[in-house]
Amino acid sequence: MDLKEAASGGESSRLMLALKTVFNKTSPYDILVFDEIDTGISGSIAFKAAKKMLSIAENSMVILISHLPQVVAACQSTYLVYKNEEEGITQSHIRPLSEEEKIEEIGKMVSGKKLTQGGIDAAKELISQYQK
Repeated sequence: MDLKEAASGGESSRLMLALKTVFNKTSPYDILVFDEIDTGISGSIAFKAAKKMLSIAENSMVILISHLPQVVAACQSTYLVYKNEEEGITQSHIRPLSEEEKIEEIGKMVSGKKLTQGGIDAAKELISQYQK
C-alpha cells in the first residue's frame, strides 16, 4: 500500500512539515510556500505545527495559507485573501491586515461569522502565546 493511501491528510501534512523542517536546517530555502499544510490537524497539534513553521521562518521566508486560528495567530504579517463576483466574473483580492484586523479575523475563525467578544478574547490569547 502506498503511503498516500495509508496516511490521513493530517498525517501527510505533519510528515511534510517535519521533512521541510529538517531539510531547512541543513540547507535553508530562500522561500517556502505552505498551502494549507495544516489540513486535518487541530488543537495542540496546530500549535506545534505553527511553532515548527516559526522555526523554519528563522532561516527562510515562509508564505502560509491557513484557516486555523492557532496557526494564523503565529504569523508576523497577516493578509486577507477574498473573492468577489461582478457581472459573472470572480476576482481574487489580497490586502494586509492591521493588528486589530488580525484579531478580528482570528476572532471570526473562533466564533463563526458573527464576531463575538469571546472570539476576540480567544484571538488575543492565541496571539499572546506566540509573543516572546
